[in-house]
Amino acid sequence: MDAYRNRELSWLDFNERVLQEAEDVRNALMERLKFLAIFSSNLDEFYRVRVAGLRNLGRVSERKQQRIGYAPDALVREIQHNVDLLQARFGKVFRETVIPGLARAGMPLLSPQQIGQDSRLRHIERTILPHIQLWTESDGTPPPLLKDGETVLVSLRASSVWEDVAARSGELCISRLHFPATGRFIQFDDGAFCFVDDAVRVLLSQQDPSMEMSAMWAVKISRDADLHLEDEFTADLAKLIRKSLRKRETGRPTRLLYDGHMPLLVLRRVLELLHVDMLDAQLGGRYHNFSDFFSILDRGPAELRDEPMPPLPHPVLSGNNDIVARIRDGDRLLHVPHQTYAPVIDLLTEAAMRDDVEEIRMTVYRVSSDSEIINALCDAARHGIRVFVFVELKARFDEASNLSVMERLREAGAIVETSRPGIKVHAKLVHIRFARGSGRDVALISTGNFNEKTARLYDDVTLFTAEPGVTSDVGRVFDYLERDDIPPVTSHLLVAPNELRKGFEGEVEALRSEARKGRHARMILKMNSLEDPELIRTLYAASGDGVQIDLIVRGICCLRAGVPGLSENIRAISILDRFLEHARVYVFERTEREVVYLASADWMTRNMNRRIEIAAPVLDGRLAASLKDWLELQLSDTEKARTLNEMRYNLYANKDESALRVRAQIERYHQLAASDGLD
Repeated sequence: MDAYRNRELSWLDFNERVLQEAEDVRNALMERLKFLAIFSSNLDEFYRVRVAGLRNLGRVSERKQQRIGYAPDALVREIQHNVDLLQARFGKVFRETVIPGLARAGMPLLSPQQIGQDSRLRHIERTILPHIQLWTESDGTPPPLLKDGETVLVSLRASSVWEDVAARSGELCISRLHFPATGRFIQFDDGAFCFVDDAVRVLLSQQDPSMEMSAMWAVKISRDADLHLEDEFTADLAKLIRKSLRKRETGRPTRLLYDGHMPLLVLRRVLELLHVDMLDAQLGGRYHNFSDFFSILDRGPAELRDEPMPPLPHPVLSGNNDIVARIRDGDRLLHVPHQTYAPVIDLLTEAAMRDDVEEIRMTVYRVSSDSEIINALCDAARHGIRVFVFVELKARFDEASNLSVMERLREAGAIVETSRPGIKVHAKLVHIRFARGSGRDVALISTGNFNEKTARLYDDVTLFTAEPGVTSDVGRVFDYLERDDIPPVTSHLLVAPNELRKGFEGEVEALRSEARKGRHARMILKMNSLEDPELIRTLYAASGDGVQIDLIVRGICCLRAGVPGLSENIRAISILDRFLEHARVYVFERTEREVVYLASADWMTRNMNRRIEIAAPVLDGRLAASLKDWLELQLSDTEKARTLNEMRYNLYANKDESALRVRAQIERYHQLAASDGLD
C-alpha cells in the first residue's frame, strides 16, 4: 500500500462527504438541496483547475511524465470513474428526494410534459422565445464557442420520420439562451417552477414539429481556469491578469458533461464540433449546473431549512465605544459565524476616525463586494491616516474583485502593493499603529479572510491583541511586505516561507523526544488540507515514537491514518456540517509545555514553500485552553464527524449508541452563548 493518498482522489473523497450531507435524511429538504448545489459547484471548480492541470500534464513528453511519478491521463480516467459513481448517487437524491419533497412543499418542479397549460406556455413564450439563439449544421458557420460553465441544448432536426431511433441521424442543432435576467428557473403564479432548459425544449418542439423533446439533450462545458501567467516575473502583473481574465471563459475544454440518454453517435458529433477530446467527456444527468439551485434555497416554508442560528454578540467587544481599550485590557478571540463579525468592522471604523492613529496596515486576499472593511480603510486614508494595504491579486476567481479593490483604495489615497512574483501573500493580518505616547499598537491575526459575507458561513477564529511582542512581529511582516527586503526576524510568529515549516517540525521533534522518554506527548492539528509529503513523513515518525496525534481535516488528507506499523497512533476525522470548517488551529502538548497556534496556513507544500503565511501562538492561557476545548469537542462529535482512518474511511465516527450525542458546531454555539466574557 502506498503511504500517501493521491491528492486528487482525496479531494473526491471530500466531495463525497458533501454528497453524504445531501443524502442524510436528518437534514431539512433545502439543506439537502444546498449540499447538492455545493457538490456541483465544487466539482465544476475541480475540473476547471485540477483536472485542467492533469490534462496539461498529459500533453508533456513521456520522460517528463516519468519524473512526475504517475500517468496523468490514467489518473484522469480513474477520476472519471469515481465521479461517475458519485453522480449516480447525486441523481438518485435529486430524483427520489428533492423533486418529491418540493412538490409536497407546494413548489413542484415541472417536467416538460407538465408545463402544458396555455397560461404557462404564453408566459414562457413572452419570457424565453425572443432570446433563443439556434445554430444548425446547415448554417454554414462554425458552431458557437461555448463559454466556461455554459449549458446548452443539443438537438436533432429530423428530415423525415426516424428510420433508426438509436442513430438519430438528423441535422444537429445547438440552442443557447441569451437572457441572464431569467436566471435558471421560470416561476409560475401557482408556485410551480421549471428549468429554463425544459422551457426551451417545449418551445422548440412546438415551433418545429421535426424537433422532438426526446431528441434534445443538455451539455455543459468546463474550461481551464488557470490564468497561465508565464511571464509573471517580468510583466505588470495587474495588466497581465486583466488580459488573462478575458481568456478564462474560452480556455481549453477540460470537461463536457452530457446527458446519459444522448446516443453515442450524437455525442461523437458534438465532441468533434466543439473540439473536445473523448477523455474529457463526462456522463451526467438530464440537467447540469446544479449550483444554480442556490437561487431558490430561501423559497418555501421555514421548516424546509435549518433552524436559524443568529450570530451572537461578542461578550466584550460588541457594542463597545472603545474597542481599542478592551483589546489593550487583554487578548480577545472572535469565533465566526457563531459570533457576529461586527467587532472587526467596528475596530477599523473606530481606528479610521481616531486622531491618535498614525497608520493602518492590512492584507487583502478575498473581500466581499461593497466591503465595509474597505470602506473603513478608504475613510482612514481620507482622514489623513497612512493606510498601507497588500492586495493579493492572484486569488483564484477573485482576481477581478481584487483589481477593483486596489483601484478604490488608491483613489482614496491609500498605499497599495500587489502580488509578488512566484509567491502569494495568504496571511490574514491587520496592524494599527498609534502615535507615540498614545498606547500600545493593536493587531488582528485571523485564520480566514477579512470578508463579512463568508464570515456568516465559514467557521474561523480571529485574535485581537495588543501584546507588544506579537504586534511588533506583525509590524515586521508588514515592513517586509512594503520594502520587499530580507524576510522578517520574529520572536513569536512563525512566518512562511522561511520559518513556518521549521517551526512546526521543531514542535513535532520536541514531542517525539518526550515520547521516547515515556512522557506524555500529543498533538491536535485542525486544518483544511494535509498534503505536504515531508510533514506527513514527520507525523508518521512521531506516531512510531508513540506521540498521540489527532487530526481534524476538512478536505484533502493524503496521510493514511490508523495503519499498523505506519500510523497506528494517528486518528483522523473530518467534520462537514451547516458551516464550512475553515479554521487552522494547532495544539502541541507535553508535560512541561503546551502551545496553541492560530494559522492562515494548511499543511500543504504551497503554504509552506510558496506563500507568505502566519502561525501565531495564543499567549493568553485562558484563550488557549478555550481553543483546545473546542478541538476536543470536535473530536467527540457523533453526528457530523467522519473517520478518515483507513479501515473505516468516510464512515461516521464515534457511533457508540450508548454515548452522549454531540454535534460540535451546534454545541459550540451554545457554549459561546453562555460565555463568561473571557473571550
